[in-house]
Amino acid sequence: MELADVCRYLEARGIPGFIEAIREAGDRAAHIVTDMLSFSRSSDNKRRPESLNDMVATALRLAGNDYELKKRYHFRHIKLRRRFDAELPSIVCDATGIEQVLLNLIRNAAQAMTAAGTDDPTITLETSLQGDSLQLLVEDNGPGMSEVTRKRAFEPFFTTKDVGVGTGLGLSVSYFIIAEQHGGSLSVASSPGKGTRFTLRLPLKQDAGPVSPVSPPPSGAT
Repeated sequence: MELADVCRYLEARGIPGFIEAIREAGDRAAHIVTDMLSFSRSSDNKRRPESLNDMVATALRLAGNDYELKKRYHFRHIKLRRRFDAELPSIVCDATGIEQVLLNLIRNAAQAMTAAGTDDPTITLETSLQGDSLQLLVEDNGPGMSEVTRKRAFEPFFTTKDVGVGTGLGLSVSYFIIAEQHGGSLSVASSPGKGTRFTLRLPLKQDAGPVSPVSPPPSGAT
């Protein structure tokens, strides 16, 4: 059989497309794992006093400039509500890591609302001081999650997205950065048709241990 015949055979069955999709998925997974390793090896000199409000603003700016978010997920049409506590103290942290987590949460919300065709899609970001921790709420009015999905949200490689869209590592890496690297907590409250709310907490004193990634939804949670 001639090489040209083999190529036509493969093309007719869409094999090159499958191979390219596998390659792209592998590249995405490699980048995420590389990020995880870089954060696990981060040294104290990367940490300095930072403003949580400024980190949220930076993540929103990055999201606004992200080509995929603007074109594929219509980020420019999503309403953003900012409820920032202007009196928050600064916190010693790796700002790049925290911003990566925030960008991932914002991107996930945009993807979910776009896929569901949510009317008046809105993301609310609220910062506050809660005892000895800084708290950030990232809430959307999208399709929400089933209880099964909510409980598995932080599992590595678990995803409800289409093949080629997600690796299932974004939230697990986000949890790693918050809990393992900063001694904080990241939890999710959600139910079908009532949106999703992520609660991120960072202790002002970075000496706390990891917290369970998924806690029971608090009273009144979406």
